[in-house]
Amino acid sequence: MARACAYNPRKRERERSLGEEERWMKLARTVPAILMRIGTSRKAIKSTMKGMKAMKAAKRGDGGVFSDQMRHASEHLDGAHGRIARLIATHAEAGHLFVHCAAHIGGLKGGGGGAPAWQAWEGHRADAVLHARDARWWLCRAGGAVEAALDVFRVVEGRSGSGSHRPREAKRLRRRARDDVSKALHALTDMRHAIVLEFFDAWMIAELAIID
Repeated sequence: MARACAYNPRKRERERSLGEEERWMKLARTVPAILMRIGTSRKAIKSTMKGMKAMKAAKRGDGGVFSDQMRHASEHLDGAHGRIARLIATHAEAGHLFVHCAAHIGGLKGGGGGAPAWQAWEGHRADAVLHARDARWWLCRAGGAVEAALDVFRVVEGRSGSGSHRPREAKRLRRRARDDVSKALHALTDMRHAIVLEFFDAWMIAELAIID
């Protein structure tokens, strides 16, 4: 004769809770992979460096080359700006997901030894956001200087009827844009470094939560 099992609502609730937590944990473990993917992406840096290369080529050419290369620089900087915007959006989504998972997993945010790792993750996440904003700001400023240089060139070209020389003000704006792009590249490097550190933090948090 089969033995009847007493219904234990508390046990069932614990089992349901554990199953729910496992699902959230599985979701949380996707975050480090996302961070590694965006932290090692070089697309924004490559576009920015192409913009810098075009500005260097503009320095060496005559008026026509200057105009063509500065237009290329503008296109590359716009592309870099768009790529950074997409990285920022993905980074923000990964962060929100991790925080949301932590609300459903007791050991993720600070249970046991997880608290220092969580604090480190929050710090590196904030650093990444700050560096990304700096990179976009410098790229916007550089893009403005490039467009201004092209405007000056067009005005002077229209007055002189010749595109064989580069106006002094256009050259000054090119130098300013070049300096701003250098600062944007530095900020992008810092952003990638912060996101890679964030990856290690998130991985450690997930591992500690499993151990706990």
